[in-house]
Amino acid sequence: MSLSVEVENNSAESIVVKVVGEVDFSTVDKVLEVIDEYRHTAISLDFSGIGFIDSTGVGLILRSVMELADTGAK
Repeated sequence: MSLSVEVENNSAESIVVKVVGEVDFSTVDKVLEVIDEYRHTAISLDFSGIGFIDSTGVGLILRSVMELADTGAK
């Protein structure tokens, strides 16, 4: 399974995390590492390049949104 995660600076206060490939049990940790690294920055997740996502990937999205909201991030 292949996955690439790129971070693009949108501005000084925000980034875009662009995810391309397959998000599943074997690749989800790579996305989580990037989200955790930038958790104090406004993050936009770009999943337009995802060819496949399983329930682990969907859980990643929900977990990330809830955790970031709890910290006051956008």
